[in-house]
Amino acid sequence: MRYVMALWLLLTLQSLALAQSDVVYYLAPETDSDPRQVYPLQLLRLALNKVDPRIQLKPSPFQMTQSRALTELIDDNAIDVVWSATSRSREQIWLPVRIPIYKGLLGYRVFLYKPDALTQTPAELSLEQLKQIPMIQGHDWPDTKILEANGFTTLSTANYDATFRMLNQQPGRLYPRSVTEVWNEWQMYRQQGIEIEPTLMLHYTMPQYFFVSKSNPELQ
Repeated sequence: MRYVMALWLLLTLQSLALAQSDVVYYLAPETDSDPRQVYPLQLLRLALNKVDPRIQLKPSPFQMTQSRALTELIDDNAIDVVWSATSRSREQIWLPVRIPIYKGLLGYRVFLYKPDALTQTPAELSLEQLKQIPMIQGHDWPDTKILEANGFTTLSTANYDATFRMLNQQPGRLYPRSVTEVWNEWQMYRQQGIEIEPTLMLHYTMPQYFFVSKSNPELQ
């Protein structure tokens, strides 16, 4: 699938103006252990290499949250491209490369949780009971609004690492994670008693795109 996606991105990125810059800056991972950037970065590198192998991909000079990165994208400061779940507001401000990076899989969510912190397993709860359990989210993630609009209770924090601290320090919460993310994260945190709930899944439409600045449309 990676090579099919790269071909589509190649067709989208083929108008890239190398004369403007031979370096494309992307958002550095929020933390050194963040596994979420591996596949999108490989895909972007493959596509740009097909456009022109002289183009260099470099991380932003400092780590930042997703919302801060998107602000930097507006100002054309430290970042040229960001990959993110889309929303109407984001597409009004930035230019999306409208090819879903994970083919829609980002919207298929299973739960990380601490089994000994709940009196009932999530599978034993009704939908209304499930909606009362706080769902851990990043404060600037588009799916936070999706969950809230559908009656779920959310508990937000500022950055990626803090979501796992919240799950550990405030048990009784659920952490919905994409099927593209959850296995690596479980491997990282399972020694802390965190498990994957095996019987439930949430699904909502949430494609993830590459975004570029409207002042830099050559990258679209």
